[in-house]
Amino acid sequence: MSTSWENLIEELSSLQHQFIKVVEQIEKPKRNNPGVCGSWSPKQVVAHITGWDKEVTRQFGLFQDGLKKAIEHDIDEFNKKSVQERNHLSWEETVAELQRAHEQFYQKAKSISSQDLSKKENTEIG
Repeated sequence: MSTSWENLIEELSSLQHQFIKVVEQIEKPKRNNPGVCGSWSPKQVVAHITGWDKEVTRQFGLFQDGLKKAIEHDIDEFNKKSVQERNHLSWEETVAELQRAHEQFYQKAKSISSQDLSKKENTEIG
C-alpha cells in the first residue's frame, strides 16, 4: 500500500507532537543526565533532533529551488555541532526551539506536494 506524501507529513507531524509531549514529561533531575543515548543527556538528544529538523527544512527549500545533487554531511560532526550550538540554552529554551523547528519543518514539508516530488523524482537530497 502506498502512502501519499501529504499523509506521510501529517503522520510525521503527529509523531513529532507526541515526542514533544514525552520530552516535556522528563523530570527535572534527569534532563541533563548523560546516558539516555550513549553519553548524551535528554537535553542533548532534543538539541540533536532540533538540528536535523532545521537542516531538513533547509534542504526542502533547496529542493523547491531545484537542487539537483545530494547534500552530504559528516553525520558525527553535524550531530556534535547541533548539540554544541544549543548547549547554552536552558531545558525550556531547548524544548521551545524543538517545537519551533518542528513547526517550520511541517510548514515547509506541507508546501511540497506529491506532484512536486514526482516532477523531481531524479533529484537527490541527502
